[in-house]
Amino acid sequence: MHQPVDPLSTWSFFIVKMHVHSKLDTLNLTSNNPQDMPGINFRLYKDGNTELDLQAMAEGIEFGRKVVNSIIAPIRPFIKTSPYPGNVPCDTKDYILN
Repeated sequence: MHQPVDPLSTWSFFIVKMHVHSKLDTLNLTSNNPQDMPGINFRLYKDGNTELDLQAMAEGIEFGRKVVNSIIAPIRPFIKTSPYPGNVPCDTKDYILN
């Protein structure tokens, strides 16, 4: 049986933007077999609508951080490991792009 690497108190949140403004995405069939995975390339943040999508993702991350920071004991305190460990400041938009 595989044991988790992180302690049981570890948890994450994920932000997903369902309706992107970018229109550069592609979907290509890789074969005639309908069970084969198609080639999907979202090409996010690659066109003139980059700032709209990037801002929405950054706001989602900041909202998630506020929610996490509002949780009280005994669940807290949390040790942040991503995007950077501890209280290392980071630019949220740079993190998303990288």
